[in-house]
Amino acid sequence: MNGELVDPDPSYKLTSDNVKKLLAIYMRMKAKIPVVCMGETGCGKTRMIKYLCDLIRGGKHVQNMIIVKVHGGLTPESIKLKVRRALDVARHNEALGVKLTVLFFDEANTTSAIGSIKELMVDRLNDGEPIPKSSTLQFICAVNPYRTHSDTMIKKLESAGLGYHIKAENTRDTLGNIPLRRLVYRVHALPLSLFPLVWDFGTVNQKNEKQYISQMVRNIREDQRLEQSEENQFINVLCISQEFMRERKDECSFVSLRDVERTLTIFKWFGSVQHILFPKMSVSTSEGQLNLSSFQLKALLALGVSYLTRLEKERKDYAKLVNREFGLDRFDEDILTKVVVCCQDLFVGELKLDSSIARNDALKENVWMMTLMIELKIPLFLVGKPGSSKSLAKTVIADIMQGQNSYSEMFKNFKEIHMVSFQCSPLATSDGIVGTFRQCQKYQQKKDLDKLTSVVILDEVGLAEDSPKMPLKALHPLLEDGCIDDDEPTPDKKVAFVGISNWALDPAKMNRGILLSRTPPDMQDLVKIGRGIGDKTCAQLTDYLIPDLAEGYMAVYKDQKREYFGLRDFYSLVKMVSALAKERKQKLTYRNVEVCVKRNFGGYFGDFYPAEVFLGKFKAIQRTSTDHPIQEKDLIKQALASHTKKDTRYVLLLTKNNAALSILQMPGLLGFPKSEILFGSSFPGDQEYSQICANINRIKICMETGVQVVLCNLDNLYESLYDALNQQYSFMGGSRYVDLGLGTHRVKCRVHPDFRLVLVAEDKDVYSRFPIPLINRLEKHFLGMETILEQSFYNLVDKLRLWVKSFCEVDIPTYKKNKYRQYRHDDVFVGYHEDAIPGIVLELSQHQDCIDEVVLEERCKERLLECATPDGVMRLTDTQLKDEAEDIFQTYFINQTHDSLAHYIHALPEDGNSLVQVTTHSRLLTSSSKAEIAEMLGMSQTAITLLSLQQFKTEEEFRKKMNQFTEKIEKAEDDSKRIMIAQVDAGENSARNLVECAKYIIQGMIMKMTKQTNFNLFLVIHLPRGSSYAGYPSQ
Repeated sequence: MNGELVDPDPSYKLTSDNVKKLLAIYMRMKAKIPVVCMGETGCGKTRMIKYLCDLIRGGKHVQNMIIVKVHGGLTPESIKLKVRRALDVARHNEALGVKLTVLFFDEANTTSAIGSIKELMVDRLNDGEPIPKSSTLQFICAVNPYRTHSDTMIKKLESAGLGYHIKAENTRDTLGNIPLRRLVYRVHALPLSLFPLVWDFGTVNQKNEKQYISQMVRNIREDQRLEQSEENQFINVLCISQEFMRERKDECSFVSLRDVERTLTIFKWFGSVQHILFPKMSVSTSEGQLNLSSFQLKALLALGVSYLTRLEKERKDYAKLVNREFGLDRFDEDILTKVVVCCQDLFVGELKLDSSIARNDALKENVWMMTLMIELKIPLFLVGKPGSSKSLAKTVIADIMQGQNSYSEMFKNFKEIHMVSFQCSPLATSDGIVGTFRQCQKYQQKKDLDKLTSVVILDEVGLAEDSPKMPLKALHPLLEDGCIDDDEPTPDKKVAFVGISNWALDPAKMNRGILLSRTPPDMQDLVKIGRGIGDKTCAQLTDYLIPDLAEGYMAVYKDQKREYFGLRDFYSLVKMVSALAKERKQKLTYRNVEVCVKRNFGGYFGDFYPAEVFLGKFKAIQRTSTDHPIQEKDLIKQALASHTKKDTRYVLLLTKNNAALSILQMPGLLGFPKSEILFGSSFPGDQEYSQICANINRIKICMETGVQVVLCNLDNLYESLYDALNQQYSFMGGSRYVDLGLGTHRVKCRVHPDFRLVLVAEDKDVYSRFPIPLINRLEKHFLGMETILEQSFYNLVDKLRLWVKSFCEVDIPTYKKNKYRQYRHDDVFVGYHEDAIPGIVLELSQHQDCIDEVVLEERCKERLLECATPDGVMRLTDTQLKDEAEDIFQTYFINQTHDSLAHYIHALPEDGNSLVQVTTHSRLLTSSSKAEIAEMLGMSQTAITLLSLQQFKTEEEFRKKMNQFTEKIEKAEDDSKRIMIAQVDAGENSARNLVECAKYIIQGMIMKMTKQTNFNLFLVIHLPRGSSYAGYPSQ
């Protein structure tokens, strides 16, 4: 400027494409046309605008570019404040002769306040206040493009569990009709008036990218003492790596110049520690020891970190290209992978691990990558299936990276770390994530940052991506320089970061760090891992079984619809087989292996029986005639038994209509001791954060005192228990501890040796809604009424099921079968499910007058008829039961009472208590209905309490009302009957859980009553026609 040319940034490569873009943006700014740049992440949008602003200010030392790093937590108020400050800066700059000041909104479409940015750019209004026409302030914003993932990628993400809380078609988190989770970048829709201003920034072409890379390598050439041939080799291999990644069809394809920059940073770091690492590394080939130069080792390791680790299946293809470029393709072996593995072995060899932990490839790679990325403060995204040693790596890294206090001589050369974990969930907010970073930054203040670093760990980070609050968008500025909003970047603000997830996140996040993608192990890896996990003292008794166990696991893994079973189940199976062999001190029988398999691959998922698929591949030991199949009831007894607590995982009981909860409360049936039952409230006011914290606190008390806990209907707090479910304890003073909490509110909780956790959940919820990482951490079994039913009743159950089928299916002529749908069982018997008949048989078989099987069968049919619909009964003449139709009519319409609630109450016994669930298609009762019922029964209206479950906001409110009712009965001087009618509209989605919650509360309160009372309590469920309701009152 002023007659002389000044290059404000010699490291920025000016290509012809860049010059054209710079001129085009400058002309728009001169014409006061707002600029909206749309381009892929990392394509140089921000850097170019900064270079342009530096050119405009010339040699003057003023700030003429203000960057606002937009994120999900940015509000219209904070935008308003930033604009006011920018106007002051523009006025100051103008006085100093700088005629243009730019307010740059980076990633503008990541905030829901995009409307405020549109108002600034198009209308030049700041929250309704006009921006002075004389102001030299110009607005530029960069936005991420709108692209959907490929169908393959969507399927991969959703099968991993993404969006398990809400189905994609039901989510409100959408862009038009497209769920945000199916977009490559999770962004908000641009206001229509910004569309004409959008300018496609495009992507960097191959030729320009090579020029940029050449410039970047040239910048480190002198410092790293690179020869010309080495420099050219490095430039070529970086260009090949970038191009190879872009050709991939998955998350690996999102690369930018940020990746090159990181590779060079890692290259320099290996140069600084080569005297520690390289003398200990020896790479051997079939031709003997391979002597690689220092440059080759540094380059291969840097490429291994930046590019090789992010690939899943194409690692060999990438290694071939790199080996060819370095002239190493003359060897049969893959030299790149050999060098990387050799370095990994060096790091993992320093760890002190329990004998039951295998030093498998996943653990090696996770530990190696976490150490390097923490040292360099480069964000790391650790992506892999449940069971790929991600949480374990976090634990061992925290133990060994203690600086001068480390138990490893090699690790004394690395930094001491202070680790803070944040447990992500769909309830996470940007404030929680920002708070974790702030906590780490505070710890780093006034410390020697060459010797100490804070590490933010975001656990199960993918779960937060499904939150409508988009909390992870706050990560973008934090990952770059540790600053957010008005913070000034300083060295102590930049902290190390590790994001642990089961699936890849959006590219805008992952491009700001290094992605480590762990592929599921193949057959060979599984055998190697299996032999590494087992107890070495009994290896000769178990090693020959491992290949068959691995084959069985692979068969289950491929056949399942969702990944209900993962690596954790396989590891647990191998440990159980090994422990049993050690205990027996001899080879295992078929029955021994069968028990272990059914314990770890138990339950059934729809029509998928994992244990049968698994055992179908097991050939190492043949079944003999004496090997009778073990009953599911006995397996569950073993899983819940106290003497096996130390060896086994916690248990997930799949059930129907919460039958498992009733069974666990039956004294002595499964040998399950008295336990604390936490039944989650489904009342709307109890879904708040404070209620979740209260429930976690109850679990914490049980953990410390050794009380067994049964959890039911508590979906929103299961993520908080992931550390406890892993059973990876830290030991202090002889006690075991785990982390417990939500978000940053985490506490170390002591775990009593007698503590045991059991989750009870509806089978359909587990199939469709439960997160895969949760299912994989637990031992799974199905527990229903049929499980505990004596074998002598099996024939009766089959007979009754056939009767129900015949009752429902109408005779349709063959030529009309395609036009009409047959009635389902639950269309005719309201609330019917597969476990209903075993439940009825079990209950009625306890009665003295039902000892005879014929009588029992008749009573069961009568009980089923109580929940049949009148139209179902009227159709009987057109079914296979037409011969029985007249008797059934007699029972249903004459002997039973189905016409009105008042008549039904009248037919109940005069004395005693009744808890009755009533389903109806009729409208809900009103206060006038209450008067009619009172009149028909000859009772006072005050003796009848009518309420709706939907009128209560919280469980506490409902309990108070129930308490008032029970106290009124117990204090009553006469023994006249009292009636309570609680009704609910089952048309709402939350109604089923609400009914279950209310039933649990009512049963609990009635059991506590001490005085002999006389009351009827009715739970009336209004069921819209055509809807189904699984909740047959079998108990």
